[in-house]
Amino acid sequence: MRRSLVRYAILLAPILACGSGSAPPAQSDGGMGMRGIPVPGPGHAVDVAFQSVVPNDTPARATPLGTSTMNDVTVWVTNNAIGGASNASNYFVFRSGPSSGMFVFEGCFQAPLETMTATLWKVDASGSEQLPPVGTAASKPDGDASACLTFSETVLEANTVYLFGLTATGGAGEYSL
Repeated sequence: MRRSLVRYAILLAPILACGSGSAPPAQSDGGMGMRGIPVPGPGHAVDVAFQSVVPNDTPARATPLGTSTMNDVTVWVTNNAIGGASNASNYFVFRSGPSSGMFVFEGCFQAPLETMTATLWKVDASGSEQLPPVGTAASKPDGDASACLTFSETVLEANTVYLFGLTATGGAGEYSL
């Protein structure tokens, strides 16, 4: 038994020594300056749909959407779940297309969701969102039963990684943009 423990200690020593000089693990600070945002990943789902892959409730767990093949990125979402204590935010990460373009969406949501805020950040090489955000939009009432959210006139730089976040208040519901 003692011989086995010594063997494991010898095997683990180099691994533990390598880790002693590394950076501390990423920690969330509510979406402001967080490290560890995932890379956009392969494919170009960003051109098709911003479909939420749970859990994507923090920047570090953002849904990777790949690289846009177009200049403009138009957010297309149908019935993504958000809201309530366990799912207050949805985050997405993508790379813009080969030329500059616009980031645009318009959509509405209904009760039990009460408000929604959308924010777009550039992501730096260390995997952190850059402050201030590139743009932000907040919901506005559109009658008694629904509220709308519009994000337009925001220019995307070519071949740049972006983090897009939606945060909602109220009960659990769905949104379509």
